[in-house]
Amino acid sequence: MPRRNLEELVGASRGVLADGEQVIECGPCWAAPLRPRLPLVLLARRQLLMVLTDRRVLLFARWRHGLRAADLVIGKRYEAFTVLSVRRARPLLQLLVDMPPSRFVFEFRPRRRRLGQVLAHRLDPSLPAPEPAVAPAPGLKPAPAATPAAPPDPPPAPVATPTAPPDPQPAAGGAEDATFWGTPNPRS
Repeated sequence: MPRRNLEELVGASRGVLADGEQVIECGPCWAAPLRPRLPLVLLARRQLLMVLTDRRVLLFARWRHGLRAADLVIGKRYEAFTVLSVRRARPLLQLLVDMPPSRFVFEFRPRRRRLGQVLAHRLDPSLPAPEPAVAPAPGLKPAPAATPAAPPDPPPAPVATPTAPPDPQPAAGGAEDATFWGTPNPRS
């Protein structure tokens, strides 16, 4: 996500955040409400901008004029959602969630799979947590630090090998030198 859009997203979410609420992850996703007897393939998905805080899920409609707090579509606590299924089918990560009285499907593109994994883990802690991000985006809370790894083993001691004689230099004219074959150079 371009830096300008990320800053707009974090700025727009500041208007709806409660005191002390921190943004932990954000990015675009595709979302659609499920309807009875209508295949998932035929659903009209909308691209929304998702903001995950330490308390809630915020979904903003994506508009070209810029983000505002009025663009908030859904702003619910994690307890309001229940994960029904997680599908890691390529190329998308697909989350099917229940938010009474309806069900939603959220789909995340390959570069945004981490956002979906964080959401799935927040909604259902029994699901595996995603790996920590390399570097937090500007304006976001840093990811929890991983446990330090054991120091690497020292490299093995070098083994002494006999040195080979240096390779002979080619003749100045570019032709093979006779000393290479063990005979003196006839030109000298």
